[in-house]
Amino acid sequence: MSIHKLLIALTTALVAASCATTPGTVNDPNQRLGIVIDAGSSGSRMHVYRLSGQGPIMVTAATTPGTSGDPWVEKTSPGLSSHAQTPDTAGDSLLPLLDKARAHIKDTGAVQVHVQATAGLRLLPADTQKAILDDVRQAIEEAGFAPGRLEVITGDREALYAWMSVNALLERLDGQQPTVGVLDLGGASTQIIFATDKPPLQSAKSVQIGANTIDLYAHSHLGFGQDQAFERVASAACVNTGYTWQRDGLPDIDGAGDFQACRKAIEADLERPACANPPCASMGVHQPPMSGDFVAISGYFYTAGFHNMEDKPLNLDALAQAGQTLCDTPWDELTQQHPDMPTQYLHRYCFNTAYIGALLTTGFGFDPQTSTITARDHINNTELGWTLGAMMVLANATGVGRP
Repeated sequence: MSIHKLLIALTTALVAASCATTPGTVNDPNQRLGIVIDAGSSGSRMHVYRLSGQGPIMVTAATTPGTSGDPWVEKTSPGLSSHAQTPDTAGDSLLPLLDKARAHIKDTGAVQVHVQATAGLRLLPADTQKAILDDVRQAIEEAGFAPGRLEVITGDREALYAWMSVNALLERLDGQQPTVGVLDLGGASTQIIFATDKPPLQSAKSVQIGANTIDLYAHSHLGFGQDQAFERVASAACVNTGYTWQRDGLPDIDGAGDFQACRKAIEADLERPACANPPCASMGVHQPPMSGDFVAISGYFYTAGFHNMEDKPLNLDALAQAGQTLCDTPWDELTQQHPDMPTQYLHRYCFNTAYIGALLTTGFGFDPQTSTITARDHINNTELGWTLGAMMVLANATGVGRP
C-alpha cells in the first residue's frame, strides 16, 4: 500500500490517537518508541515519540529525559546535503543525535529510526542521495538501532505530514470543526497546504475523515526556502549597514540596510511567468483561492518570534514596519540589542522579515490586512512540524511498536 493510500485509510482511526498529545516519559521499560529524523537543508532534528496500541498505533511525543515535560527533540548542523562531496561522512553527522538517544534507551534494537530527508537532498543527484542514505543506514545499524524508512520525501508529502500534525494537535480531524491550512518555511523550500473545493488535479490530495472527504491543495516550492532565496537575491539592501556578508567563493557584500529596496528585490525574485491555469501564485504555479485560518510554522515562527508577533494573528503591516526599523538599525547597534544571538542568525533577520512578508502577499496572495495567519511552534506542549504526521503514518506502515 502506498504512503498516500495508507494515510487516507488511517486518518479516521488516528483521530483518537492525535488527541492524546501530552508528552510521555521514556523511563518505562515497557514503553515502545519510534524516532523520526528530519534531515533538512540546514541541519537534522531528531524527534522521539511514544507508540501505543495495536491497530492503529497511536503516537504521542516523548519527554526529554531529565525534564518535567519538554518534548524530546535534539538538533545538529549542518544538514546531510553538506556531505554531497563526501557521502561516506554523512552517517557520522547523525551520531550526536543517536548517542543522545542511546544514552536513555535500553533496548535500542527495538526502536526504528526513520530518516526523512527534505529539500536539501532533493536538490542533489539521485546517486548522491543514495550514497548519503546508505551511509546513514550503516551509522544507525552501528549505533544499535533498527533502520526504518530512509528516504528523500517529496515536498507535497512534507506538506501533507505537516497538515496532519497541526490539525491532529488542534483536534480538527474529527470532522466537527474546519481544518486549518499550514504554511511551512524551510531553508530550501516552502510548502502551502489547505482545504479547498477546487483542488487542481496535479496538486490534489484527499483525506477521509469519518464519512467526509476533505480535498486539499498542496504544493512545495523548491528553491523558495529562505536560505536559497537569501543566496539568490544577494542584495546589500537586505543586510544591515556595518555588516559585511562574506560569501564562499563570491564577492563580499557590504550591508546597506534598506527594507523597501530589499522587499522590491525579493518581489522581483518571486515573479515567474504566469501559469497556464489561473489563478496562480506569483511563482508561476496554479493555486486555488484560499479561505479559512492558517498556521505558519518553522521559518515563519522564528521571524515572527524575533519581533514578538508569534502565537497571535500575524499583522503583516506591523511586520513590515518592524522590518523597516530592523533593517535601518546599524549592525553594531543591533548586536547590542541582541547580545546572545549568534551572528549567523542575527544578520539574516532583515532579509527574513522582508521575505516572509513578500512571500505571503506577493507570492501566495494573502491580503496584507489578513488576520487569518498565526505563527506557532508548539501546540499542547508538542513541537510543530511535519514529523508527528510522518510518525503516525510510518509507525502504522511498518508495524513498529506493535507488541
